[in-house]
This record gives sequence, C-alpha cells and structure tokens, in this order.
Amino acid sequence: MVNVDELIPKLGGFGYYQKRLLLVLTVPTILAALFMIMLVFALYTPTHRCKYPTEVNTTNASANIRYIDSKCTLRPEDEHINTSLSNSSTLTAQMTCSEWDYDEDVFKETFTTTHNLVCGEGFKISHAQMIFYFGVVVGDILFGQISDFIGRKKTLVLTMFILLVSGLSGSFSPEYYSFVVIHFVVGAACKGCLVLAFVMGFEFVGPDMRVWLGQAINIVFALALCLLCGLGILIKDWQYIQITASMPAILLIPTWFIIDESPRWLISKNRMEEAKTVLQKIARTNQVTPPDNLLEHLELEKCTYTEEIWSLFKNRTLAVRTLVVFFNWFGLGMTYYGVFLHAENLGGNFYLAIFLLSVIEIPILLVNLYLLNKFGRRKVHCVTMMTGGLACICTIFPVIYGGEELQPLILALAVIGKMGASGAFGSIYVISGEVFPTVVRNGGVGASSSFARIGSMVAPYIAKLGAHSVHSYGKAIPLIVFGTCSITAGLCALLLPETKGCRLPDTIEEAIDFKLLREDDDIVIQPMETREINTNQTSQNGN
Repeated sequence: MVNVDELIPKLGGFGYYQKRLLLVLTVPTILAALFMIMLVFALYTPTHRCKYPTEVNTTNASANIRYIDSKCTLRPEDEHINTSLSNSSTLTAQMTCSEWDYDEDVFKETFTTTHNLVCGEGFKISHAQMIFYFGVVVGDILFGQISDFIGRKKTLVLTMFILLVSGLSGSFSPEYYSFVVIHFVVGAACKGCLVLAFVMGFEFVGPDMRVWLGQAINIVFALALCLLCGLGILIKDWQYIQITASMPAILLIPTWFIIDESPRWLISKNRMEEAKTVLQKIARTNQVTPPDNLLEHLELEKCTYTEEIWSLFKNRTLAVRTLVVFFNWFGLGMTYYGVFLHAENLGGNFYLAIFLLSVIEIPILLVNLYLLNKFGRRKVHCVTMMTGGLACICTIFPVIYGGEELQPLILALAVIGKMGASGAFGSIYVISGEVFPTVVRNGGVGASSSFARIGSMVAPYIAKLGAHSVHSYGKAIPLIVFGTCSITAGLCALLLPETKGCRLPDTIEEAIDFKLLREDDDIVIQPMETREINTNQTSQNGN
C-alpha cells in the first residue's frame, strides 16, 4: 500500500505539472494580497481642514474675516472675533465643520473623503476595518469547511467568484453601511482564496517541497502588496484601484479548466478512480512513467485518534505553553496588520512606506529558513519579536525630539518593526506545529491562527490612536503599543521548549516532557521531520 506522500516523488516530484499549478495559484494569492490591505487605501485619511462657509463669506460684515485652519472646528482669528460678533448674530467664535478641504497629493479621492469620515465620524474607519478582519476570521473557518465538503477546486473558484463580485460591488458602495457589509464579504472571500491557494499547493507536491512552496506563496503575497503601491501611484482614486484589483478574478474561468481536484481530497472521500485519473495526468504532464500497478495500491489514509483542544489545558505545563503560543499569535496579528494601518500616520511618502513595509518580507522569509534550523526555533523567534518590538518603541525618540528631518528614521524603525513581525510569523508556524502533539495539532494550530485574527481586529483601533492624539508623540503611540506587545510575547516565548533536534510529540504525555523527545543536540531536525511539521501548515495565511 502507498500513500500520496510516497507516490508524488515517483510521479515527477516538483515537475512541470506542479510548476504550472504554482503559477496558476499566484492569481488567488495576488487577489488575496491586494484586498488584504485595500482598506488602507480606500479609507486613507488625507490632511484636511475645515472649508470656509460660503454663507459667512458673502456677508458684508465678515467678507474679510480670516479663519484659523483646523481639522474639526472653524474659528475666526482673535482680532476678528469681537468685530464679527458685533456685526452679525449668525457668527460664533467657533463652529463645527460641515465640509472639508482635502489634500490630494496621495489620493484624489478615497471613501473617507467622499463621505467625510473625519473628526466625529472618524471612528467609523476603525469599525469598518475591524468588521473586514472579522470577515477574514469567518472566511478562514467557513471556506475551510466548505472545501472539505465539496472539494478544493470548486471552493477555490467559488471564492474567486465571490471576490470578483464583492470587490466590484464594494467599489460602488453608495454609503457607509453597504460599504461595511460588502467588505465583510470581501474579507471572507479574500481569506478563502489564500487558504485554498496554500492547501492546493501543499496537496500536489511532495513533502520535501512544502517549505519552499509556502515561502514562494508568501513572496508572491509580498510582491502583490508592492504592486498595489504601483496601482495607487498611477490611479490615485480608491474606486478605480479596487476595480483594477478585482480584475484578476476573471481568470477563474480558465482556472477551472487548468487545475484538477486534489487527489488527497478525492482519496479522503474514497473516490479512488478519480484520484487515479488525476495522478495519471500528473505523471503524463511530468513525462514520467510510474512503476506498473503503482496506482493500484493507493492507501486510504487512516486517521489516528484525536483529542479535543481542551486537552491542552488539562496539564499546567502544557496549558502555559498553549497560552504563550496564543499570545504570540495575537501579538503578531496585531503588529503585522497594525503597522500597515498606521502607515498613513508615519508622515513622509505614503507609497514609499507601504512599499518598504511590503518588500522587507522577501529577504526575511528567505533568511528565516536558514536561521530556524541553525540556531533553533525559540531563540530565533524571541530575537525577531524583540528586534521588531524595540524598533517600534524607539520611534518615540525621533518623534519627540526630532522634526521632519528625522522622518526617514521613523519610517526605517517602523520597517524594522514590520520585518520582525514577518520573521516571527515564519517561526511561530513551525513552533506551533512542533509544540502541539499529533492528536490535537491541527486544532491547536487552527485555534492559534484565530488569535492572530483577533489581533488584526484590534489593530485598527490602536492605529487610530496616532491619528486622534493631539500631542507631539501621537504618531509613536500605536508603534509603542505594538512594540510592547511584541517584546512581551517574545520574552514569554522563552517559556516554550526548544524543539530543534526533537521528534514530533504524538501524545499529550510526550508534549509535556520534551526531554523524552530530544535527540543529539548537535543534529538539526532531519528532513522527514521537517516535512511532517509543514504538512500541518496548510492553513497558513501568508501573514
């Protein structure tokens, strides 16, 4: 009997079929990336001031009144107040703004400027972003379940179709509430696309290529974020940017005819003949002739017994480790997306900030592969978390003691903070897969990922602290919060066992005492163990 992991290498391994599949899977990955931070563009709040009221300027008494520029209130300069009040009963020393003039250097128009979501209405931006990320949570759960029921291929095409429809509809939202509801759907479909891209990719390649495939998809994700910066620079109108970002979803039609259903899913549903047809196609495409009767001995993969996730809290040691892992996921989700959401408050060139925050992921993803096996999971994770956290906290010094000349330093520190979060995301996936025992590993990693989504839902409100602060250090407040959380989580990670050089725990008892699992300290985890770890990362979201 043979299983798919043993069979794929004999059918060409990472051959032409898999390379073509990876190319096709870049489409949903790019879609997911573009919409994952689309609201940073659509809800961008430009520099603004109250528009001078026409009805006041047309009166003889106030024709020459000069006003103090303000974001939310309209007030005449002091020398005009008494004169204005004595000549017109309609004038007051201070009035609440009803219209605004917006700076158009970054965007000509955003949803924020169209519907005046500033001052007293500014909180609606955070609400919209939070609801979007709640949609991401729902999509993570919903489309994962749907794909298990109707198959990977159908679910992937379904999410692309939903994203096409909701993305285009969202760009024509007539008012705030329809915008929020539609982007909740966008968030769910966006996450569905990303999950299915990872799952499809992982299930068609051999164990030895899963680490590299995961990194490749993450790199495509980062490049797509850079592409979004280019769209913003060229178009500068949130509606047309979102319409353009939705267009790749049209490729769902050829996608249906190019990709095949996952043979693993077909086997899990005992649809052996269909699975054999797909596997034979893989062999033909890769120009490989499998051994005679090889496909006749496909094994229906058996599941071992499983435990409920609550089993992780029955032992004090394992409960502490579980909470530490959850806390690290929460901090990473908040920091990773929070720094993006805070980009508009960093000052300087908005597009340069987004580009640097995106492109920095590529080198750190590549370096992380080496560091984790060389220095161990716990140390690397702690260092990346603390490096990113310290960089975020250090922004308070150039903000308070510097001026515009130190703006590049503030941006550089924010980029380092984002780099730390990106690197830590790579290590926390490995740590989670190795700390949790086999009997509850999928549930543990899934629950951990949910805490990252909760962190991303909190991030918009923290990012807005900088925009609403009236103090000079307002820009630094969100980064201080993100940094403090990262450092705390990184230090807590030292409570976790070092899993480098250990075999994977299968039972609750083995997960409690890692000394029983430790091999030679000088031996790096063998490829087979590493491959086993990464089979449990098929729900990875690419950050």
